[in-house]
Amino acid sequence: MPFLSIVLPAFNEETCLDPAIATIASRMAAAGFSYEIIVVDDGSTDATAERAREIAGRFDPRGRVGDVASWAEVRLISYAPNRGKGHAVRTGVLASRGRFVMFMDVDLSTSPSYIPAFLTEAASGADVVVASRRLPGSITQPTQGLVRRAGGRAFTRLSCAALGLPGGTTDVTCGFKMFKGAVARALFAQQKLDAWGFDAEIIFLAHKAGLSIRELPVRWSNRADSRVRVLRDAFRSLGELIAVRRHAASGDYGAFELPGPGPGGISESEPAAGLEGFLPAREKRPEAGAGVGDGDLRDLLRRA
Repeated sequence: MPFLSIVLPAFNEETCLDPAIATIASRMAAAGFSYEIIVVDDGSTDATAERAREIAGRFDPRGRVGDVASWAEVRLISYAPNRGKGHAVRTGVLASRGRFVMFMDVDLSTSPSYIPAFLTEAASGADVVVASRRLPGSITQPTQGLVRRAGGRAFTRLSCAALGLPGGTTDVTCGFKMFKGAVARALFAQQKLDAWGFDAEIIFLAHKAGLSIRELPVRWSNRADSRVRVLRDAFRSLGELIAVRRHAASGDYGAFELPGPGPGGISESEPAAGLEGFLPAREKRPEAGAGVGDGDLRDLLRRA
C-alpha cells in the first residue's frame, strides 16, 4: 500500500498531464516512501486517458528495484460523460490506498514542492490541511483581477456564514488539500456535490465531525485560461451551498465514522526513510514558513 496518494482530477488536460506528473515525480524523487498518483479522467473528449495510460507504463511498481518502500505508481480512472470536479476528486479519493491522501490541480497552480509542509502538518496532528491564498505570506502571481479577487473572498465569507465554518477560514476553494487517509475516505464517502462547491462541502463535513483543520499559506499561480467564470460560477456555487444546508437539515450525511484497521482503513504502514532530502531547508520555504511544523518529518511520520 502506498504511503501517500495524490489525486489529479483531469478534464481535457492532455497537454498538461505529462509535465504535471513529471514535475510531481521530480519533487517526490527524494521522498523515500511509496506513493501513487491517481489520474481521474472526468469524461474528457481529448486524449487525456491515452496520455495517462502511456505515463502509467513508466511507473509500474512491479518493476521496482531496491527499497520496496520507495516505489511509485500512476493509476488511471476514466469514465464518461463529464461529471464535474467534485465527482472526479471523490472518485479518486475513494479509490486511494494511501496512509495520507491529497488532491491538487493538474495545472499545478500550487506547486508540489509544498507536499512536505502539508505532509508535516497532517503527520503532526491535523486531519485536514488546506492551502490558502489569503493568509499572511501567501502570494498570487500574476495578480488576479479585481472581480475574481472580490468573488473569491465573497464566496469564502458566504460559505462561512451559510455553513457555520470557523470565522478564521480564509480560503475554501484552493485546489490543494491534504488529509489523513482514513479521514479523507470517510469524508468523501459522505460528499453529495459533484461540481465546484464540493470544497466547501468537505470543509463543512470536517468541521461538523470535529476534525482538526489547518490552513497553510502558499504561492499560487493565477492561470490566465482558467475555466472559472465569476458570475456563472457565483450563482452555481450559491445553489450548491443551499444544497449542502438542505442535505444537512435532512440528515443525508449521517454520522461520521472512521474505518478500523485494515485495507482502506487506518494503516500502520512502515516508517518512511530518507526524508531529510524531501523536507526543504527552512530558508528555502519562506512563503509557507508560518504554517510549517517545526518537528523532524521522519519522526512525525513514524509516530503518525
